[in-house]
Amino acid sequence: MPAPPAPPGRLTPTRRHQRSRGRDWLSPGAWAEWAEGRRPVATCTQLSGALIQRWSSTAPAMVQPPLDHHLLVLHLGGAKRVVRWGGRGTAHVDVGSGAFTMVPAGSSYRWHTTGPIDFAHLFLAPDRFARDVAEAYEVAPESVRFADEFGRNDAIVRALFELLLAEGAADPLLAETRLTRLNLRLATLTGPTPRAAVDSPLPAARVARVRDYVRAHLAAPITLDALAREGGMSRYHFIRAFRAATGLTPYAFVIA
Repeated sequence: MPAPPAPPGRLTPTRRHQRSRGRDWLSPGAWAEWAEGRRPVATCTQLSGALIQRWSSTAPAMVQPPLDHHLLVLHLGGAKRVVRWGGRGTAHVDVGSGAFTMVPAGSSYRWHTTGPIDFAHLFLAPDRFARDVAEAYEVAPESVRFADEFGRNDAIVRALFELLLAEGAADPLLAETRLTRLNLRLATLTGPTPRAAVDSPLPAARVARVRDYVRAHLAAPITLDALAREGGMSRYHFIRAFRAATGLTPYAFVIA
């Protein structure tokens, strides 16, 4: 087996950064120098508290600074070997297509890929991830943790990520629902199994208010935030309470 590549060099400091939690952590938009002028082959910016970018044929070496967002990576394009430096040391992982990697906000690594360079990044605001998990499982948001995972496989994570990548810009309501499901799947896969709150149907008066809102706004994009606000609940609890009351998800109700 050939010797592993030398770790990429240090990140050149950039002036485009955000001060976060007492450290200089870059925002996703500021972290651009690794791409060496290349642009993502696909982007989805319509998500609340999240950004998706698909990359291909970039340099095999990458220096990833501390970011102010969590980072979920979907490895695509075929099997490859990825070397990661940082954290607890050096890790060499043979990664299959569709595997995923999780990098918590504030973590910094150096990476080198041998094999096809094709991947997608989901940058996720910590507040969005914590809110989704806290609402679903009735825990304090500050207790929610985003795990550090490297080259893990899960068919549900892959399917939800690929749907967001392919269709995220097409329907904001459906995309937000899928992102929430993805966040909850990551939380249950990588941490203690939480217990979801018991579902109660949305009261009839609130269902009527949601129905009236949908009818009045069919000509414009309808978001999950707007429907949950009409229902007087958090987004997660609204989805489940609405389905318990009507037998339909909010998305299915809107397109029916």
